[in-house]
Parts: sequence; structure tokens; C-alpha cells
Amino acid sequence: MIEIIVFYFIIAVIFRKVIFMEEKKKQMKKIKFLTIVALMLLYTARLLSQDTIFVATDGNDDNPGSFSYPWQTIQYACDNASPGSIVYIRDGTYNEKVSVNVSGTPDNYITFKNYNNEEVIIDGTGLPESNLFEVYAQSYLKFEGLNFMNNYINGGAGVIIEHGSHHIQFITNKISNICFSTNPSDPVNENTNANPFVVLGDDETTSCNNIIVDGNEIFDCRPGFSEALTLDGNVVQFEIINNIIHFY
Repeated sequence: MIEIIVFYFIIAVIFRKVIFMEEKKKQMKKIKFLTIVALMLLYTARLLSQDTIFVATDGNDDNPGSFSYPWQTIQYACDNASPGSIVYIRDGTYNEKVSVNVSGTPDNYITFKNYNNEEVIIDGTGLPESNLFEVYAQSYLKFEGLNFMNNYINGGAGVIIEHGSHHIQFITNKISNICFSTNPSDPVNENTNANPFVVLGDDETTSCNNIIVDGNEIFDCRPGFSEALTLDGNVVQFEIINNIIHFY
């Protein structure tokens, strides 16, 4: 009789332990599920806090900058994008010379890139300013997948990063037709100069630094006595890799 009681007691203990383990598994599954939901909510909140802006040739700078109602000019985006923004530029030719007047932060770069691998051309044809695309004293910016072309002016530049600008990434872009003259037969001398791409450290006390230039192509330019890709002056902590340069 005692053996039977002990047997049923052991069975009861085992059964209770099994129930306890099942309840614990359920609790662990619930905790895992709640953790996943919390992470998804945090990720979604981060995406929502990241401003996505669109620019298109048929847009309007009075628009909100959404996919359906994009801004029209790259210059407007370069005046108004906020830290953490991704500025998607739709396909087309943008006849403008641009000065970047915004900066990101260490954790929130501002990115300017072509949308969905579309062809974006920033074209300086007929415009008087010396530089096609200028980054002056700005930081934490990324430029990716853009085409910069047609700046025919002695002493001008295609892309210039200068005056203490730092933490700039210039990735997989193309630069072409940056020339000191519109006439390809004009002779070259020490006074004929054009810079397709230049980082200019023109401030003795504040360097241009943390510059990445990676995977770009520079072609069909005529820089005269200047270089196609150059870093000049007070420039430190830079990485220039995987770029291709070829001329006529």
C-alpha cells in the first residue's frame, strides 16, 4: 500500500513539474514575442523619424517633398534637408549649380542619392558660377550615384569640398566634361585650370578631414594644368579608393 502511495506521489510530482515546465515555456515564448514586437516598434519609430525626401524635375519646391509631391530642385534640398534625411533624386537632368548649405550629425548623416538606380544628371550648361557642386564648411554628408557634368570655365570645378568640411562621403558618382574652355583645341598653359574633383583645405587652422572618395568615375574632362582628382592644402584623414579616371 505504501509503495502505491509513493508511486502516485512521484507521478504527481512529475506531472506538476511537467506542467510547470510547460508554463515556463509559454512564458518564455511570450517574452520572446513581446521582445520582437518591441524591437519592431523601435525600428519602425526610427524609420519614421528618418525624413525621406524626394526631388523630381516635375516637382515643385512648394511641395512637401514626398514621393507623390516632390521638390523640384536639388538646391532646395541642399538648403532644407535635416540631419538623418535621405534625399532621393528622381531621374532627369537638373540644370543648376548647387551649393550645399546643410550638415548632418555624427549619428545622422544626410544622404543625397539617385532613387532606385535612376540616372540623375546635374548639368551646369549655360550657368555662370565657377563651381558646379560646392560643399563649403559642412559635415556628415553622403553623395551617391549622381552624375555631375558640363562646367566649362577657367578656374572652375566640378565638385569642390572646402573650408573645413569634414565627414564627407562621395560614393559611386560620375564627373564629366569639366573643362577650362569650351574649345577642345585651346592650348594648355599654367593659366588654364579646371578641377573635376577637389578637396581644398584652404583654412590653416581647421582641416578638411574624414573624406571618403570611393568608386567614382571621372572622364572626358580637360583640367589643363590642374589634376582630375586632387586634395590640396590642409586635408587629413582621407580615403581615396577604387576610382577610375580617363579622358578623351
